[in-house]
Amino acid sequence: MMFSKKIIHILLLSNLYLSSSIGMEKTLVQAQNQEDSIEETVHVPLAFPQFKQKTSVLPTAIGGELPLHFDIDDMSVVNYELDGLCIARLVHANQNLLFESQHQNLYNFLLKNPIKIGQLIVKTLGNFKLEKPIETQSSYFECKSVGFSDRFSSEHILSLDTEFCDVHGHLSCKDIVFKGSRLNFMGASSLTVNGAAALLPSKSFFNAGEITCANNTLIITPAFENWGKLRSKNLFLSSDKILNEGSIKTDESLKGECKIFDHKGALDVGQDCILENCEKLFTQK
Repeated sequence: MMFSKKIIHILLLSNLYLSSSIGMEKTLVQAQNQEDSIEETVHVPLAFPQFKQKTSVLPTAIGGELPLHFDIDDMSVVNYELDGLCIARLVHANQNLLFESQHQNLYNFLLKNPIKIGQLIVKTLGNFKLEKPIETQSSYFECKSVGFSDRFSSEHILSLDTEFCDVHGHLSCKDIVFKGSRLNFMGASSLTVNGAAALLPSKSFFNAGEITCANNTLIITPAFENWGKLRSKNLFLSSDKILNEGSIKTDESLKGECKIFDHKGALDVGQDCILENCEKLFTQK
């Protein structure tokens, strides 16, 4: 199982948009090194003859969500059963956790225990929510939706390939990629990125929290609504409609394109500010 090339190519895309502000040769080398590192750790064995086999019977769903506890026992396979059917499986091997659906029905899961692990991979057909603090080195989610209620940290990459993502807690990572329909940072939430961010919601991006990116941020979405704080070294923003009721700050450049820019908040650009193809600009400050 390898997904790193897709992630790295998206990160390279974000840097290409911002190539006038950074050294592309250095960026390409860093991205290639990161890709090689991720691919070394992403393999999960497909056969489990030497693994401890366990069965966990799931309780009745609460509010449409199945309460879930991850059994952090190395070299083990946990089969989660509901009404006599195996609907999901957890594999733990060498600090790698893989949780994936095993049934065609869409089940929604609520992870209720905190974990600290190397690599976390979640692949479900339904929704997946995390209720407690989680610490990882790298994380990949492929679900209908993912929700974060508490702290979540990924030392390296955080990849979100989901239709919806709702953040009520605090996310931190080196690099982040979001590919899906809707991305929502609710009030009192936060995202801290020490590297690059590629946020690509195909329908909408809502921010009422605090987003900070130490390097470059790429946002491509039809509708971007900012009621919170957004700060990045460089920002490329492409959207049909931008509403800024909060604050946007770049240490260096803001570049992008939009049809409508409704600016009622604060905008602080360190150096270059270039917005192309802007048909309507509304401002109160």
